[in-house]
Amino acid sequence: MKKEARKNLKNKNLKKVNLFLIITIIAVVLAFIILYINYSSDNQELNGELGTEGIFSADDFSAEAITPEDISLNDITYVQEGNVKQFNVSYKIITDQHRYAPGAMFGGWGQHLGHLLNTGQELWFADDTGNDVNKNPAINYYLKEGDKWIKKGSNILPGTVQQNTASILSKNIIYSYGIDISGKYLVECNFNTTDYKGSCNNVINTPSSSNYIGAALSPLGYRIVWWTQVIPNSGIIHYLYNNGKKWSKVISSSLVKYSDASYATISFIDNSNFYMNAALVNGNSPNWNFVCGVSKITLGHKIGSWVILKNITSGSATQPNDIWADPRTKSVHTFTQSKSGSTKYFYKPKSKTWSRELYSFNNSYSARIIDSIDGNLYLAYGTSGESLNIIYVNKSQINGAINWKKLNKTNIKLPQGYENIYGIYPESKVYQDKPVKEINLAIVGSERQNEVLHVRIEVK
Repeated sequence: MKKEARKNLKNKNLKKVNLFLIITIIAVVLAFIILYINYSSDNQELNGELGTEGIFSADDFSAEAITPEDISLNDITYVQEGNVKQFNVSYKIITDQHRYAPGAMFGGWGQHLGHLLNTGQELWFADDTGNDVNKNPAINYYLKEGDKWIKKGSNILPGTVQQNTASILSKNIIYSYGIDISGKYLVECNFNTTDYKGSCNNVINTPSSSNYIGAALSPLGYRIVWWTQVIPNSGIIHYLYNNGKKWSKVISSSLVKYSDASYATISFIDNSNFYMNAALVNGNSPNWNFVCGVSKITLGHKIGSWVILKNITSGSATQPNDIWADPRTKSVHTFTQSKSGSTKYFYKPKSKTWSRELYSFNNSYSARIIDSIDGNLYLAYGTSGESLNIIYVNKSQINGAINWKKLNKTNIKLPQGYENIYGIYPESKVYQDKPVKEINLAIVGSERQNEVLHVRIEVK
């Protein structure tokens, strides 16, 4: 009897141990699954060539996607009443030789391409010229001296650079990049802001049908240049970078079903990882289909999957306006243009995918972000008939999606001809190696598209 009792007790204890082990194993497996889901949603780049699984829409992540109804008051950033800054505004025409072809090419094209650049001591504007949609002849360089803008030099573009150039500034040198579509080269022009000397050279050969260039400066000072090889419904995006000593190899990634990735804006989340928002295009002329896709990219790696941003009101997203990655919270905020003539706002938390549209700025074509060292994040946008609007928020208050309706808006009236804004070129740390200390904007208005207006906004 005692042996039988001990045997039963031993079996009972063994069952308890086995049950404990099973529960422990299940808990460990669940923990790994949760970690994998969080990792996958926040790390969407692939090391290999893209497959058809590389393109996602917000609907594919509906369980994690944030909608306006999901955002509680604790998730919304807003400024308390009474916290209103005063702006001193001044403006001056930079040039009346801005690139513009009536009826063929509007003057606000290429606001994602930099151009307004600060050395820390001087403010410069690198401007594309000409009135031929098929050829960009030269880049003019203007320096702000007192209350005037003075042309200090030019670079004649070699070959046939058809589209506008992308300009960045590093160590007092303005670098501008374009695609020579006849010679099939990536062209680099440089202009020294200390002795006003410049030159252009060919960096590498580019494949046929290359276009839609962009450029940026990494937090470590690496010059990054990207472009698209336009192939109907199977395009390729290329990029390379220069670490100050030499150029990297070209890193190429398939766009799967899309013909090109154009008008891209980027923002670094840390020294080596950045988010890109680009217009992805497919279909056939004239029935093109435009969507905005965002990808997280590690510098030196292929561009992986894209999350397609989803509108919930009328008008699909057609191309990016701007994007900002918050290094403190690891969240990302972006703005797009829509067919309905509105600017749409989207948000991505650190470990989840992108929201659907959270806010719409109606009758707004251009919207740009200024990340200032004064502690504030500024949004500059145009509203039809109202010229320029500025909204700001202290970056330390941003702990979730930004409720723009709760923030104070300041309307800034500009000269006649700038009531409707077609392009905003901000001074931005994306394009230069010096921090942004104040708000400087270069603006193109609908009625004066051959001009560029400098708007300086001093925050008090």
